[in-house]
Amino acid sequence: MGEDNQNEINQKRMEMERNIAIGLTKVIQKVGADEGFTLILENNEQVVLYASKVIDITDRVIKAYDAQKK
Repeated sequence: MGEDNQNEINQKRMEMERNIAIGLTKVIQKVGADEGFTLILENNEQVVLYASKVIDITDRVIKAYDAQKK
């Protein structure tokens, strides 16, 4: 029973993460198109070794994502 509950929790968590990722992708694409970006990368140490904070749009994306939820 405990294992079944854990599996159900894991499935719900994965579904929620997937939904958030889909929503964020849509928001990032809209921000990119609206603001004229050529390329938007995830700030990930494995991909982006250095990026100036000046070009970081994380806060704008979060605000746009949150605004669509209201």
